[in-house]
Order: sequence, then C-alpha cells, then structure tokens
Amino acid sequence: MLENFDKLKKEVFMFIDQIDSIAVEDNNRKLREVLATMRNELDAVRYSIAIIGFMKRGKSTLINVMLRQRNDDISPVKVEPCTAAIIRYQHTERDEEKGKALVHFKDMDKKTMDVSRTQIREYVDNPADKCRSTD
Repeated sequence: MLENFDKLKKEVFMFIDQIDSIAVEDNNRKLREVLATMRNELDAVRYSIAIIGFMKRGKSTLINVMLRQRNDDISPVKVEPCTAAIIRYQHTERDEEKGKALVHFKDMDKKTMDVSRTQIREYVDNPADKCRSTD
C-alpha cells in the first residue's frame, strides 16, 4: 500500500520534470513556477496512520509488520503489556536520520534527546519512564 504511494509520487515527479523541460524550451517562467509549487507540495505530502486499541491486542506486532521489522526493536512485544508511551514513527530519506529516534519527555525540564534505534525500547518499554513520544 505505502509502496504504491511512493511509486505514484515518483511517477508524478517524472511527469512534472518532463513538462518543466518543455517550459524551459518555451521560456515559460509562469509554468515553471506553477510546476515548482506542485513539486514542493507533492514532496511535502505525508500520511498518518493511528493505531489504537486495548492492551495486548497486537498493536505493536502490527506496527512491526508494517515497518517490515523482523524483530521487535522498533515496537517492543512481550507477553505482558509493555508499550508505555505514545510513539510516532516517521519515514526519512536522509541517511543521517535513519535508525535514530527523537525522545520527548513529559517532564518539560528534561531536554529532547536523540537515541539510536536499539535504544528505543529503553524509553517505550518502561512505565516508570516519563517518556511522552519518540519520532
């Protein structure tokens, strides 16, 4: 499902580029501005999926499957309830951001901090933590 969205998005980008090359040949600045706006708006399109439900109903398992995870590093799964935070997963194309998480705390005195993907469990798997969300 999500792959189709990305594929269609890339096809529209290619189509915009083709029209833009024609606009360059015709020296049509107005069309080029419209196309640049379209490209920027399409590039900014994001989709959100909310997964909510009662405890121990497979929400974390579903998230791991959707994110194609073979383990539960991203969304911990246990026999007893374990996810104790609101978690927001966000796709990135930037290599320096891949495999990282941004942790926000309920306690506003604590600073937001970057953690590695393998550390996510420490913040979402412990009810005693005052973690509010991870990006």
